[in-house]
Amino acid sequence: MRFKKLISVGFLLSSLLLINSCVTKSLWQKTYPETFQNFSVSRDGSRVALVGAKYHYVFTDNSGILRSLLTWQERGLLFIDVSKTRLKVDLDNDVYGYATIESFTNQLRPEQFLFLTSMGFKNKDGSALFLKLPLQGKRYLPRNDLQVFLPRLSRPYVVDVNYEQGILKKAGNVALTPLTVTADSVLLLGKIILFPFSSN
Repeated sequence: MRFKKLISVGFLLSSLLLINSCVTKSLWQKTYPETFQNFSVSRDGSRVALVGAKYHYVFTDNSGILRSLLTWQERGLLFIDVSKTRLKVDLDNDVYGYATIESFTNQLRPEQFLFLTSMGFKNKDGSALFLKLPLQGKRYLPRNDLQVFLPRLSRPYVVDVNYEQGILKKAGNVALTPLTVTADSVLLLGKIILFPFSSN
């Protein structure tokens, strides 16, 4: 009898875990494609804005790695593997995930290789360096007049963004972007973003 009860409890727990897993998965089944082409970095380097066609995304970069890669004059040697990049947006418009950035070793000079490995890049099958960079930030509604003033990525990237569905539909209440144009600078959450580097 006790054995049968243990089996019943085990079956119940397994069923609950399976149901919970299915519900959690269903929350993230919705996706939309986002095209990234422009970016900016705050003067103190703590915040990075990636400007998408649909939304703006402001990430906190306490490590300084994202800032260093975006402002690197030879960032054209880097590319994002979108198939290995994950972004999720929850009901509060908080964004988290990671970007997988790669560079082929046969295209790098020794000093470039040294710079990337100092940023945490590792060898991938001996043919490429890669970095899985954690991302955490906030999603905002865009302004269409900003792209002209912002530096560009080496090429546009289309990334599928997963977003959470909920009864309250809070994901639809997106705040306006904190990016605004002022002369030759951009204001980001009260911090001035300057452009001491050239665009590709």
